[in-house]
Amino acid sequence: MNRKQKLQLAAACAAITTGAMGQFARATNAVVYSDNFDNRTTLSGTYVYTTSSGTHAAGGDDGALITPGGTGNNTLKLTNDAAGNGTTGASAAPLFASTPTSAYTNGFNNVFSANTGSKLVWTLNLQNNVANPSGFAVAGSGNTGQAYVLGSTSSDFYDTGAQGYMVAVGETSGNPDPIRLYRFDNGLNSIGTGMPTNTSGKSLIGGPGAATGYWSVRITYDTSSNAWSLETRSDGTTGFADPTIDSNYVSAGTSVVDTTYAGVALTHSGFYIAHNTATLNAQYDNVQLALQDLVSAGTPRNLTWDGNAAAGPNPSDVSGTWGDAGNWWDGTTNQTWANINPDNATFGTGSGTGSVTVTLAASHTAGTVTFA
Repeated sequence: MNRKQKLQLAAACAAITTGAMGQFARATNAVVYSDNFDNRTTLSGTYVYTTSSGTHAAGGDDGALITPGGTGNNTLKLTNDAAGNGTTGASAAPLFASTPTSAYTNGFNNVFSANTGSKLVWTLNLQNNVANPSGFAVAGSGNTGQAYVLGSTSSDFYDTGAQGYMVAVGETSGNPDPIRLYRFDNGLNSIGTGMPTNTSGKSLIGGPGAATGYWSVRITYDTSSNAWSLETRSDGTTGFADPTIDSNYVSAGTSVVDTTYAGVALTHSGFYIAHNTATLNAQYDNVQLALQDLVSAGTPRNLTWDGNAAAGPNPSDVSGTWGDAGNWWDGTTNQTWANINPDNATFGTGSGTGSVTVTLAASHTAGTVTFA
């Protein structure tokens, strides 16, 4: 590396060091997606949601609404009574709002298993007004169901090409229907009414009956074991509590290993209802995904900056983001930075010339930082 490049890189790293060292605590929980729908009136906020309006046959009064809207505390409501007058559209239909997982931050990889050294922890609130929803098929008279899609291969959750994971309420076998962690194989419509046994997917874990109560839900995927877990908390009958507060959660049972779609890109997440002609109001709030470090403290790795990750040559002195997946080289393979160790950083020994900028999208902890 020539001196000119070294000085420019040192200046970039000094900015990173200043930003990180000012908060030089172990950052073990990196939030990659969070939306509470507050202080706005539309679906276009930090994350942009695309609705299914016009994609499939829709009820005449379907809507994905920020309610009550404006400044203050809001929720997202999916409903077939958007006018709020008790009159719904004439047909059964799906309604969903999806957002691309490419907009997630802090180095998140939408191939879930590629977030090595981390647990993926989703927390959210959900509630709907139907005491015993019936399922997700919308043909004929239609069913009622509510879901939050953790990740899908398609932005069209209804379509038979969509595969992924979700939290859902809606089947004929439960009364009240349980909150389930579910893997869908052929879109949500094909699940029909038999979520526990349907061959178009698999119920991974079943939780308590939801009825019309307000719930906090926590789902964890462990990249080291490919194990999924589901926990729930009843927040009562009048409103939501903060789902990120680790208090009074109840495990829905033994964790389950499932790798079916953990190794493929799940490009979209979002919210989904299936409805018939009866009024369905489904609420969501405080939705968050965080990466929690799994790497054991006290095992720092000596890593060299490699801004283009797996693309050769390795390592490469090119611009990139400190926390992005694979942007560090351990001498053998690409690695993702782990704050909890903390790892040791070396800059300036890779291939490349010219100015290099290392972007700090979040605070990071380093044992040592060396400019070669």
